[in-house]
Amino acid sequence: MTDNLDSMSDRPAIDERPDKVSPWPLFIALGLAISEIGVLFGVSPLSVGGILLFGGSCAAIVAESGYATAPWRPLGLIGGAFSVSGGVLWGIGTRSWNSVSSVLQAPLVDGVAFRGMAILVAGVLLIAGSYLGQSGHLQRLRRRSN
Repeated sequence: MTDNLDSMSDRPAIDERPDKVSPWPLFIALGLAISEIGVLFGVSPLSVGGILLFGGSCAAIVAESGYATAPWRPLGLIGGAFSVSGGVLWGIGTRSWNSVSSVLQAPLVDGVAFRGMAILVAGVLLIAGSYLGQSGHLQRLRRRSN
């Protein structure tokens, strides 16, 4: 037998592939932890920021693994899923649908509506980031700043 062949066949052993470590799983975990801390203590910027970190990292993993050519379309899909689920949670937490002000004030008095609001805002921001990335606006901004 040759020294670098699999024992079952004449194929090269698996350990010849170059090792590549992705940073995104760490950011997914951080995003979840930060968003939960924001929900626990009622700090909406932390909740939204954690969800943005989580969603962006998920889109980056999809692009890095080759399932998408760029992270922008997965980012928009993830943002859409967050927006829908956030809107549903906000609706569930809203006790009175009598006026627009009661719906808008629901996150201030109900924990479920607060979570829904944070998820909805993060989803809309992810969709906006996806649009800016796909349309080329981000590249133009980078060129202008240099």
